[in-house]
Amino acid sequence: MPGIKVDITHEGDNSEVVIISVHGYIDSTTTPELSMIIDHQIADGNYMFIVNLKGVDYISSIGWGVFISNLKELREHGGDMILINMSPNVHNIFDLMELSAIVKSFDELNKAVVHFLGVKQQTALKQKVVGVETSGAASKASSATAAPSKRVQPVQQAPRETVSKPAPKHTRIPVNRTGKRPAPIELVSENTVNLDGHETRYTQERLLEKHIVRVILDKPFLSAGKITKALRLPRYGSVKKSKRKIKQELIKLGLENREDRYEFALRNRR
Repeated sequence: MPGIKVDITHEGDNSEVVIISVHGYIDSTTTPELSMIIDHQIADGNYMFIVNLKGVDYISSIGWGVFISNLKELREHGGDMILINMSPNVHNIFDLMELSAIVKSFDELNKAVVHFLGVKQQTALKQKVVGVETSGAASKASSATAAPSKRVQPVQQAPRETVSKPAPKHTRIPVNRTGKRPAPIELVSENTVNLDGHETRYTQERLLEKHIVRVILDKPFLSAGKITKALRLPRYGSVKKSKRKIKQELIKLGLENREDRYEFALRNRR
């Protein structure tokens, strides 16, 4: 395929680890082929992927999406997608986009393989260590029987003092003069958006969702804290809300995780 060359090998006793070595560049022209190769491997029941990027000198934003779009399915089946051997230029973009919080990466193939198959290797190592300790324990036991054992008196601990916690304070709901609770938030008439030719009024909650979505579409890799700061900019509505409030809205929108926000941005960008 033009612009890209892909080689596939396997590791593990059952060839359960798929190693995809890529050469060339990954952008909108080469992404479909690479995505199709990964999809075929998943269809065959493979969920452990190592992508060797040693021969790649450029990855576009769409190209990064190939490695993120399948993460949820891979991890649900006990697998993952690991990137290795990134060039300095590619790694700089990887750090700039804060992808390290979403995708694992290593500088060597062996480290990535151990990440997947390390459980088996650690088990074998423990068995060897146990065998050595058992032989050593037998000699220690023979010498221990000759020496008299000293009894150690148990140390009595002083009873712990119980500290009573103050009762939580209840937030009082403001009541107007008529004794009724305040009416729900009214529609904000000065903030309107035209959707499909119809002018729709947004409540304050809907406006907040709209501004959050706009930030995610522009910068899908921001954390909840950085989204909170971005919302204070005039471009995103000069919204001043707490980080906790923004996290609650992200959960409501189903965009709590960065990978979900990135997939959302890929699907909705024009």
